[in-house]
Amino acid sequence: DVALNDSRWNAGHAFQQSLGQAYHEVFVRARLTIMWVTLLTAFLIYRVAQRGIGQGAALMALTLFCFNPLVLAHGALVTTDAGFSLAFLGACIAAVRLLQVPTTGRALVLGVVLGLALLTKFTAVLLVPMLLAAAGLMSVLGSRPDLAAAYGWLRLPALRRSLQLLLVLVIATGVVNAGYLF
Repeated sequence: DVALNDSRWNAGHAFQQSLGQAYHEVFVRARLTIMWVTLLTAFLIYRVAQRGIGQGAALMALTLFCFNPLVLAHGALVTTDAGFSLAFLGACIAAVRLLQVPTTGRALVLGVVLGLALLTKFTAVLLVPMLLAAAGLMSVLGSRPDLAAAYGWLRLPALRRSLQLLLVLVIATGVVNAGYLF
């Protein structure tokens, strides 16, 4: 374990030395990029809460996110956490939108965002069973008229729902493969 930490330290030091005077600029740009990703995540949380449950709830959700100790600690660090949070949230938003109004375009968007989430962190693989479970649960609860009115997904034939899920998974797989340069 000590040797691994030493090798990481040496690699970081070698990287810093290889950049010379440009190191500080590269460091600041990388941190600013992650800061913008964190701010975009905060904005999305606010907008989703505002549209779904109102202004007061949106401000509360934004406050809870912005003062979360993990966000404060890692919101500007150059790690995969901020990108993963944004991609995970984006995939959840895209999935709900697909369930509400199931169009091919929304299925494509979900596939792309799911693929991006899978590229950010291996933990995103949990999104796949979550998406399948949500779609399955929606199908089981489809007999409720209030749900059928709110979610167009329930009015689709089972074959079309299955094809949309397959399209989402194929697009996500393609995005992951493209991310790894095939």
